[in-house]
Amino acid sequence: MTKLTNAALQRKWRDDEELLDPEVIDEVPTSRVTHEQIVAAAEALYSLETSLCEVDELPPAKAKKPKPKPKGAFPYTIGTERTYIPRKWSEKRAEGSALVVRGLMDLSRVRYHAVHKDDHCVEISSPVLQSRPEFKAWFDAVTRIASHPDLDLHPHHDRMVCGGGHIHVGLKQKTKQLRQFKYNVLRDAINRPYLPWVFSQPDEEGACDNPMAAAESFYFNSWRNSMLAYRRAEDNSTVRDGDKNMSILWRPTTLEFRFFESPLDWSEQVDHLDFVLAYLKWCRKEYRGEKTVDVKAWTFGALNKISMGTAIKDFKNMLITIGLPYARYSKYVERNLMPRWELGRSRR
Repeated sequence: MTKLTNAALQRKWRDDEELLDPEVIDEVPTSRVTHEQIVAAAEALYSLETSLCEVDELPPAKAKKPKPKPKGAFPYTIGTERTYIPRKWSEKRAEGSALVVRGLMDLSRVRYHAVHKDDHCVEISSPVLQSRPEFKAWFDAVTRIASHPDLDLHPHHDRMVCGGGHIHVGLKQKTKQLRQFKYNVLRDAINRPYLPWVFSQPDEEGACDNPMAAAESFYFNSWRNSMLAYRRAEDNSTVRDGDKNMSILWRPTTLEFRFFESPLDWSEQVDHLDFVLAYLKWCRKEYRGEKTVDVKAWTFGALNKISMGTAIKDFKNMLITIGLPYARYSKYVERNLMPRWELGRSRR
């Protein structure tokens, strides 16, 4: 590499200063930048890089501590839908109530996924909820707004079914094993037709049907209205069961438990939530690996032949299996399941 003398370096510095002088920069021809100047600049840059490399290595950056889980954290992410109905119902009243509820939630800064009129009800969908305290705070805030006397909204109605209290569970991992697990949970629920009869109102028909029986119906083209569903409207796929082709609506990591009625208060919401968590915990333990649950080929006729005593007995056995006391859930049997037989309502 060509060496520069002290005189040459002084000339270079003088030239550099002149080149950088804003008053003369436009007057300096580019030919003044010589080969020697470029070589000198390269040598200086090399010297600087070398000196930087000799500096002791900086200590490694401290790894960020993972955020601590909130108190009462769920093992999954949870979402819910709460529905209300005006006591003096009309189409316009329901639409107006939905607009007012949305406005009050915005003013109160209560988060929500959606607030809208769904059929004849006002439906309020929660944001993603991570813990029980967060769920409780959101539930209480919605209750305060919906309980405003000028709205006259109620979770149940004397003369008509009022939507539901569906619970969405986000299972987080998107894997082949997860899909198999979700499919097994769905098939296990199909084998327990009494679940909608226990947890939904006696007059409820068509919103949480047994999908195996509903598949026999000419209007059935998805599991949107089944007791437990995958949800993703834009992504239809087909699962084959015997000779039946059934279209499944599914979101890759979400299960929607659709067989719950709208809870009257927080204690009922906790009953529903604890049932879902206990059920999934048992399914996780029971259905590991590639095991596939055999599913019963229900028809509406077969469902309507089940006796009330058999349905109650099977529900009690399920609660024992998943570790929950029957005494806690007996009121739902008395409020929903028994009247379904006494009033002659169909079992779907």
